[in-house]
Amino acid sequence: MPPGGRLTLDVLDRCRRDYTMPEGCGEKTYMGVDVGLKLHVVVRQPLDERRTRSRAVFIGEVDSFHELYLLIQRYRVYTAVVDAHPEQHQAVEFARKGPCSRVGLAYYGRSDPGHETVRENGMWVFRLNRTQALEEMFHSFQTEAAELPRDARALGRYVREGLGEYYRQMMALTRVLEQNSSGNWVARYVDQGKADHYAHAEVYCHQALAWEGARFLF
Repeated sequence: MPPGGRLTLDVLDRCRRDYTMPEGCGEKTYMGVDVGLKLHVVVRQPLDERRTRSRAVFIGEVDSFHELYLLIQRYRVYTAVVDAHPEQHQAVEFARKGPCSRVGLAYYGRSDPGHETVRENGMWVFRLNRTQALEEMFHSFQTEAAELPRDARALGRYVREGLGEYYRQMMALTRVLEQNSSGNWVARYVDQGKADHYAHAEVYCHQALAWEGARFLF
């Protein structure tokens, strides 16, 4: 993606399909959670065996990890990847209780290409290259592999001018080029002071879906 690249209204709209999100699921689903004052949650159901295509079945906020447990039960979540910061203690406790078959704690900050998944203190830990993880998630929308419901424009709170928080936050990040301490130009994504929680929840959900395919880890 070139400098200035970002998800656009048109890209998101092309992912909309003629369905509404269900109140629960009977088949396996995969969850991503961005942790902050509220927990921003995305749950997706895979549409193919390789889990490269998926359909959103829940997009929304909850106030506590207890409510997250209830969502996991309602949507039969098989794998969840949860932001380890800023509420690291609660995220670690959540992972240790094992509310679904697998829980991974996600940390940004890896500078090398690719992502690392390791066992630490009895838990699965994801160390993600932030720029690469965002670009992988963006690609799933640019290729229309990440389906959204017909009412996706109104998802999230505070609908203004026909758009809710989900669309606004998905479009918040912009790719820029900056020089690092070695003088090399590197790409990164900036939020320009805008909320971007749902974008990171989608990143973690994308990682949860991809994790299932990494069978050599288990």
